Amino acid sequence: MKATNAKKATKPKAAKTRPVGRPRADRRRRERPPDEEILFQAARLFARQGVAATTTRQIAAAAGLRQPSLFHWFPTKDAIVEALLESTIGATLDHAERVSKERHGAALRLFRVLRFDARHLCSSPYDLTALVLSPESRSSRYGRFWKRRARLIEIIGDLIAAGIREGSLVEMDRKLATRLVFGMDEGVLTWFDREGAWTPDLVGETFAELALRALLRDPKDLAALQREAGPLHDEP
Repeated sequence: MKATNAKKATKPKAAKTRPVGRPRADRRRRERPPDEEILFQAARLFARQGVAATTTRQIAAAAGLRQPSLFHWFPTKDAIVEALLESTIGATLDHAERVSKERHGAALRLFRVLRFDARHLCSSPYDLTALVLSPESRSSRYGRFWKRRARLIEIIGDLIAAGIREGSLVEMDRKLATRLVFGMDEGVLTWFDREGAWTPDLVGETFAELALRALLRDPKDLAALQREAGPLHDEP
């Protein structure tokens, strides 16, 4: 007779997998990865209470992390500030360096650089207005950002100067024109509403159109210039 009390063979239980990365203090589901959540919440706190008054403990709590977990991603508050500042300039400067070396006319290259930057600033997921405009961000600790920003301004100025030499842009004070154009460009950070009806693409296209309409010796050239530039979404 077969034994009736023999234990049935059971399959071994699959080992539980743990999520990769540091644990969150806040277990609520979040849409962003931890490093992006840290930057997002830090930008909100900086806008609300300033950089100096914001602590890493506050940032960690807002991001749903323990403070040691925040340091896994960013070792200091300065590193968070640097990452946010870099997010405003990195992609645009790479694009501007590439476009500035192309053999197209200066007006076309200027149009593409301005259009890209305005769209890029409006596309940021972070609230960067207070950070970029804050005196605290002028610290020498963030010198790399200000050097890269200065390089972008230099490229825009060089394109304006080249356009004047070519005869496609009106004669003007090159430095003053550069500052005015760049000020309008960077100024989108102060008013763009991410929940509003205007898309980053529309703002980028419209800003570049307004800037070149003012700078071109013959504004009638703008339509041909826009056709040659192609759609904004084709920009890398």
